[in-house]
Amino acid sequence: MEQLTPQGDPDVFFARLEQYQQGILLLDYDGTLAPFRKERHKAVPYPGVLKLLSELVAQPRLRVVIISGRSVDDLKPLLNIDPLPEIRGSHGLERWHPKSGYVRQALTPKAEAGLEAAAVWAEANNLRDRVERKPGGIAFHWRGIRELDQKATENQITAHLTADVIGPDLEILPFDGGLELRATGVNKGNAVADILREHAPDTPVAYFGDDQTDEDAFRAMPPHGLKVIVRKELRDTLADLWLVPPDDLTALLARFRHTGA
Repeated sequence: MEQLTPQGDPDVFFARLEQYQQGILLLDYDGTLAPFRKERHKAVPYPGVLKLLSELVAQPRLRVVIISGRSVDDLKPLLNIDPLPEIRGSHGLERWHPKSGYVRQALTPKAEAGLEAAAVWAEANNLRDRVERKPGGIAFHWRGIRELDQKATENQITAHLTADVIGPDLEILPFDGGLELRATGVNKGNAVADILREHAPDTPVAYFGDDQTDEDAFRAMPPHGLKVIVRKELRDTLADLWLVPPDDLTALLARFRHTGA
């Protein structure tokens, strides 16, 4: 565990959390709660994480939300706890709450048409095994293949999916292990901002993430929030605190269990 900024002192954060009626814990999934796996349906959380998560979800004064690039349907069986936490899937395009159910933000007709055209192109160019179709996007994965093949695949995708082809309603963005074509403006930062609008401005909040898509979330965090990066190796980041999984991760999550929140 390494503090990266003055704001990243966990003792200060938890002392503040104890003083409030409610806290917010926002968690990415892949790379944060669970190690990456080539077989994405087998990417279960690190040992001990699900037990901790179950305990934290049960705390009435702590709101726990998973914010992931995965779809809601992908996440539910991987989390495998009862009750489940709230989920913002597909970078916030989907919302699922254990009480109010499921809502999905509508895409524009141009975005829907662009995604369908991209899926057809990927199939025609032998990229089926690299494609993950989501409710609001298409992810192109290359984790597990040779670096040379990764670069060739990336070049093939970016050469075709230019701004002229995909239009203004879609954008192609990198993540750790691939590229994703998704609706413009749908990102984890907007998902965080949406959640924060439901609380008092000074509510203690922490966000745990690992890759470039989580930097949008870090940017959306308030000055008093705790931005936590969870990775084996540190990279350039806006985060305040660096955790090496799994031990640092479970240790810090356990501290939420021992607070008054």
